[in-house]
Amino acid sequence: MEGRGNREWLAPLTGVAFVVVVIISFVIAGEPPDADEPAAEIVEHYVDNKDSIEVGAFLGALAGTLLVFFFAYVRKVLRAAEGEGGVLSAVVLIGAAIIAIGAAIDSTISFAIAEAAEDIEPESVQTLQALWDNDFIPFVLGTQLLWFAAGISIVRHGALPKWLGWVAILFGVVALTPLGFFAFIAGAVWILIVSVMLTQRARSAPARASGSRGAPRAIARGAPPLALPLGALIGEVSEWLKELAWKASGRVKPPRGFESHPLRFTLAAGPRPP
Repeated sequence: MEGRGNREWLAPLTGVAFVVVVIISFVIAGEPPDADEPAAEIVEHYVDNKDSIEVGAFLGALAGTLLVFFFAYVRKVLRAAEGEGGVLSAVVLIGAAIIAIGAAIDSTISFAIAEAAEDIEPESVQTLQALWDNDFIPFVLGTQLLWFAAGISIVRHGALPKWLGWVAILFGVVALTPLGFFAFIAGAVWILIVSVMLTQRARSAPARASGSRGAPRAIARGAPPLALPLGALIGEVSEWLKELAWKASGRVKPPRGFESHPLRFTLAAGPRPP
């Protein structure tokens, strides 16, 4: 249990990994031409950059996987604050899954164009490029669900700082506008902040737990008073009072000869001889 708790801080780091993989994917795959460009130029782009586009497509799918794992951990954090009947945290994970599916569709189209650009008509490549340019609807749907649900949950239940909740709600609103792409970029910054914050929280949790577990053991080693017999309790208290009285009167501490140990107290409390 303790080892598993010590490794839990790795789970929220999937948010950082997601952002890093997305950036690498964009850099490797590059920016394809628009569908309104001449068909011959589109074909040339995919033929010349076939390998990098296909690698970028696989990295896009990997990024979707990391996104789902990250928001699965975020759901766990939000659910703990919402309670058993919480629904918003589940909507957050559903939104992340839809975004990941959208990324998989996007990667599939770009991979298919790169793979078949030399084997099909240029007009067909142009048609597929038009499909790739306009396959953003799953991203819009998933983004709205994710940011609205996460923002409302954070603001209402306080699983994270509330300013992060208000920013998430703002992202959900922007996703409905033509500026939705900027919400995606700003959302990556949000993910980085929350990822680091939850990682630090998870790393500090085992230390707090071990400290709280250590207190009962220390009490057990010190023999809690309620575990002692009543005679021992009275004997210890009376001995402490005698020492306190001697100290208050300025005398030297008495020798530890006949002091009220529990056994002696028990014997003294028994029937006295006639």
